Amino acid sequence: MKGTITIEVLKSVDSLHVKPEERELPSKFFKNRDGLYVSTSAQERIVSKAEPVEANKDYQLETFDLVRASSDEDIEASLEHQNVFSETDVAAILTSLIAVQAKGEGGPLNTKGDWNLFYTPSCVVRVCWFGGEWDVSAWERGGSDWLAGGRVFSPRI
Repeated sequence: MKGTITIEVLKSVDSLHVKPEERELPSKFFKNRDGLYVSTSAQERIVSKAEPVEANKDYQLETFDLVRASSDEDIEASLEHQNVFSETDVAAILTSLIAVQAKGEGGPLNTKGDWNLFYTPSCVVRVCWFGGEWDVSAWERGGSDWLAGGRVFSPRI
């Protein structure tokens, strides 16, 4: 792993492919409704910047679980490859993953109250299943500490 982290931060979980089946406008999907809460920060930092993605674009991802509480800096230093998604990519990936796990079903996204994290150039997107709905928020990069048990998504290069 790159960086100088000597204590294990991330444990590799899985590789996966996400392929949106339809071309969808992010602003259409990411609206507050039954089963989905989208914070103002996510609307401003992700949805407003995301472009529609053509159907069947293949996203290859790696997933990692946090084995100890870690900062954004520790997490990013522990990833082997470029770990940043564009806002468009995050929106397309989350549209597909949330649609498949709409009611909190098992799948790539954690549904036990732990965070799912996606890094963009300007922020970290936090997705979690709380009280019967998905909560999508965006936080400034470099200012957060995350508890063990969360999941980190990274582009597979």
